[in-house]
Amino acid sequence: MCPKSSQTLNLLVINPNGSEAVTNLIQSGIDRYTGPNTVTTYWTCPNGPAVLQSQEDIDRSTEACLGPLVQIQDRKRYDAFLLACYADHPLVAALQGRLGLPVVGIFEASVHHALDVLQRMKRFAILTTGKAYEEQLSNGVTKLLDVEDVPLSRFAGAVATSVGWSDLQKTDEGTGIVKAKVREGVRKVLGLGDIGVICVGGVILFGMEGWIREICEAEMGQENGQKVIIVDQLQAGVMAVERAIEKMLD
Repeated sequence: MCPKSSQTLNLLVINPNGSEAVTNLIQSGIDRYTGPNTVTTYWTCPNGPAVLQSQEDIDRSTEACLGPLVQIQDRKRYDAFLLACYADHPLVAALQGRLGLPVVGIFEASVHHALDVLQRMKRFAILTTGKAYEEQLSNGVTKLLDVEDVPLSRFAGAVATSVGWSDLQKTDEGTGIVKAKVREGVRKVLGLGDIGVICVGGVILFGMEGWIREICEAEMGQENGQKVIIVDQLQAGVMAVERAIEKMLD
């Protein structure tokens, strides 16, 4: 992160589920993108679902996280909050309504980044994890595009890979299973037509951007495959926080 001010900035990164292992995965990504003037603290929801797999889980995590996070901000002043959950998560708006600081969600950040880099006559799509997220994210994108006054036709859809946390805990066999699921998901995304940007949506898919690039090149040919922009959800989140802080400092 490189805001205009050289002052130290305190960023709280929120994992709204109860898995410390997921928090560690988030940290491995966020840490590579934040700059030397940013002090990053990672917070895991203490009482929420271990993994968010449904809208009910997302709503439960909002209830579990909101009060403790408001109390945390009352005790220690953070400069910004980053919600590291790829979902249309109500916690973002709830915190924005309670706190006088930038609150950014990686879902919203990646969609905005996709729109920024999307070429004319092309569309963006989301490659996600569980089946339930296809509808959840599609509805979220519809709301965002309506606010931004962007035609819904720019969005091709959300496609689930069915990659789960349990898949990542396996050995070499698990890696093969994950790769096969990601390959099938990317093929479905490309089959939607005119895809210029793929948003990687789901924290457990972080680090698979290279596979997705390789699959695009294998399916479309190297030259055309390289033209597809792959959005790293955590990088997009950090970039959005950076912009929000710079705007606040102006």
